[in-house]
Amino acid sequence: MSLKENDLIGMFYDAALGKVSWNDVGIGLADILQGTTLNLFVTDPSGHDVDLVAAHHLDMQDLQRYAREFAPHDLWTNAALGGRLFNQGLIGSQIVPDKTLRRSVFYNEFLRDKYDSFRFLGAMQRMEGGGFTVISTHRTSDAPDFDPTSQRTLTRLLPHLGRSMEVRKHTQSPGLSGAFIQTLQKSTQGILFLDARGRILWANIAGARILAEQDGLQQTSQGLIAGTAKETRMLLDLVRSCSSAVASGPASAGGYISIGRSSGRYSYRCLVTPVGHEKGTLFPGDVAALFFVVDPEQPPVIEPDQLRKLFDLTPAEARVAAGLAMGERLPVVARRLGISHDTARTLLARATGKMGSDGQIHLVRTILTSVPGLRGPRR
Repeated sequence: MSLKENDLIGMFYDAALGKVSWNDVGIGLADILQGTTLNLFVTDPSGHDVDLVAAHHLDMQDLQRYAREFAPHDLWTNAALGGRLFNQGLIGSQIVPDKTLRRSVFYNEFLRDKYDSFRFLGAMQRMEGGGFTVISTHRTSDAPDFDPTSQRTLTRLLPHLGRSMEVRKHTQSPGLSGAFIQTLQKSTQGILFLDARGRILWANIAGARILAEQDGLQQTSQGLIAGTAKETRMLLDLVRSCSSAVASGPASAGGYISIGRSSGRYSYRCLVTPVGHEKGTLFPGDVAALFFVVDPEQPPVIEPDQLRKLFDLTPAEARVAAGLAMGERLPVVARRLGISHDTARTLLARATGKMGSDGQIHLVRTILTSVPGLRGPRR
């Protein structure tokens, strides 16, 4: 992967956590794929509702018109669905012949009018729990078709785009007030909203990170599960007690539970509590229980953006430096960021030079003594 791709991957996760705009991600995707316009959206499991995530050089009214009128007539999406062509970059002319597209209602009544979007490069990804992430970028009819190089670039980006969209799903909630959700997002504890069956309705940033690790707690289509069947039963019993307490009162519902971790690290300390009297005011109606997760081994929290501003690093350099300062070895940082070890070493060397450090140990010491408010692991 190129450094440009690595920077874009970092933007995926930053956008999922609300740190940058998804439209900025759209601009970056259109640029790296050499498309004129770009559209990124999510469908619900039924395929009827479309959540527009990002757009580049596309009018929002046109996107809403697409979702309302033309999504069922999208030949490219329908071809991908029919052929089960998921999780790979697709060139439009390879799945829908140009002649077929030129004769279609989709092209003549929607694509051609304003943008003449004729060339297509895109992909569909299945989401956990149903639905799809759909990305498409386009060129005009007189432009050359997309080539295999752009197709391979998109295919390399898709795993990271898919994971970031899962994080986005857990860190947004249209049923919550802005001020309340901002408060929850700032918590270093994982906070999950669960329905009566233990299914995850929402998670804050820390909770989404814990779920992504799949180390003792995991999201499934059936609901939240723990590392062992016994712990899962105990957890679901606590959730059900919260659900039954909605009518009778929350005083005796919920409780504490320790969740073991397959990695051998210290167990999560968890609290399940009912929503209580706030149900229907602060929380969406399906929420039956709040689930709080504390990680005793939470490392120092170092935001790459802090390092970027303090030491004039690029986003990619800052992510590598932050990972090292939080105790990860360079090969681990490289795997987590989806880059090669050689690329990680190059980024480390650049960061070291900009920070005036003699090496990796000096770089970490400089960060730990320069960034205020760092917290060490709690034992």
